[in-house]
Amino acid sequence: MKRSSESHPHQDIGSRLMAVRNHFGMEQAQMATALGVSGSTYNNWETGLSRLSLDGAKRLREKYSISLDFIYFGDVSALATNLAKVLSDKS
Repeated sequence: MKRSSESHPHQDIGSRLMAVRNHFGMEQAQMATALGVSGSTYNNWETGLSRLSLDGAKRLREKYSISLDFIYFGDVSALATNLAKVLSDKS
């Protein structure tokens, strides 16, 4: 079943979350635990069903040095050069 932007309005953010998670070699449950949220909450963020909370984004930034500009807007220039290359290739 193909996801539509209407049923998954935050899919762009979710795809960047997935790229970050995959970069660090983590399962969804591991990332959820690291960010202090339930597995279903994280899954909803990654699938685009709900928007990543500001608290979740801040924890992502603190733990993994991922720019909020990258997560919310896809701005790879805000990432470290080596990470920007890897994540821009995946997103």
